[in-house]
Amino acid sequence: MRQDTKLGLALAKIASLKSDLAHLKLKLAVRGYSPEQPRWPQGTTVGGQWRPAGGSTKVAGKWNEANSVSCELQRERDEELCRMSRSSLCWKLSTTRYAACMKDEFIPPMRH
Repeated sequence: MRQDTKLGLALAKIASLKSDLAHLKLKLAVRGYSPEQPRWPQGTTVGGQWRPAGGSTKVAGKWNEANSVSCELQRERDEELCRMSRSSLCWKLSTTRYAACMKDEFIPPMRH
């Protein structure tokens, strides 16, 4: 086989693989999308973002003492970040994250 023919076949194969990969990425993105999935309300640190749907039923506001050890560790890590960043928003988010952890709710990502 000639060198240019091999190169042409290789380039065609690469183009085909790229197309397949793009198709799979699109399928994966569409599979995870649901317009019915609830969003966090505006005015919160994660406002407008998708929030987890389904899962076990939880009563809002119930403090789960079984979470205290892991939530305290999380709070200590968050507070260390806040001390380094010196951001008042960080401290507010740290408190929000601790409360969400103790209530078995979605814990918003830490931004400092």
